[in-house]
Amino acid sequence: MSGNHPARAQTTHVSGGKPPGANKNHRMITPWFRGGMPANEQTIARTLRENGYKTGHAGKWHMGAGPIDQGFDFTTYEDASNRRGVAKGMGDRLQNFATDQPGDPYRLDAEGFPTDSVTEGALKFMETNKAKPFFLYYALNIPHANNEGGNNGIKYWVTNIKDAKGKGEWLGVEYQMIDDDKHPDGKRGGSHNSGSVYDLIDSAKEKVLKPIGEWNHSRVVVKDGKIEHFLNGKLCASVDTKSEAWKAAFAKSKFSKKVGFAPGKGKLMLTEHSDPCWFKNLTIKELE
Repeated sequence: MSGNHPARAQTTHVSGGKPPGANKNHRMITPWFRGGMPANEQTIARTLRENGYKTGHAGKWHMGAGPIDQGFDFTTYEDASNRRGVAKGMGDRLQNFATDQPGDPYRLDAEGFPTDSVTEGALKFMETNKAKPFFLYYALNIPHANNEGGNNGIKYWVTNIKDAKGKGEWLGVEYQMIDDDKHPDGKRGGSHNSGSVYDLIDSAKEKVLKPIGEWNHSRVVVKDGKIEHFLNGKLCASVDTKSEAWKAAFAKSKFSKKVGFAPGKGKLMLTEHSDPCWFKNLTIKELE
């Protein structure tokens, strides 16, 4: 944000903001890490604003003084209730807070997905300033490189499947991304390993999986009901969803009682199990 080393910008971590107190049981007082940039720090937002840009911020902020104090004309951060948009700490994001009421900042759209005020704020800023130069800092973290012991994945054919009581959950076929060696689920092997069709089709034992911390290249090919999972250029799992092999795998899976699972169409989803995971260069191509 400033171009300075974090220590010079006084932003080495997110905590801080007040001097430590003395403790009779401690021989020394811990150093005071301010935990935020001074308001007069020269930021990219301030520099661009000085050169005619409109500057906006949407999302999280862990840099001390507020965005307006550090060069932004607009921010979603001023409303404390809407600083993060849809966050995992909200529990069931479809049942506990999102409604279809116009005034609800997380209202459901026509397909049942909650919107969030952070994204809407960003869109509003761009729409308002589209005729002039602008800079938007959109602090969205779409935290494929897994963290040690991590578990994540990419799901497709995702649909809202309802139980007998009408309660829905978003389920889909998953390309598993997991630490095969250290995550408890990954240690189960087979259809719980990286590259597998999760809980349905095993991944190849001889697959090319790079060490934790390095980038893996994943590719999913789905056409005419046939699924292929590639990992670092090598096919590691495949199945025809019209075949007896698929029917047998589905009958033994955790999804066997989910009516309407894997209908051959649906949404895409980056899964989230509270483990850090990084994605980049996502590309979607329609196959003819």
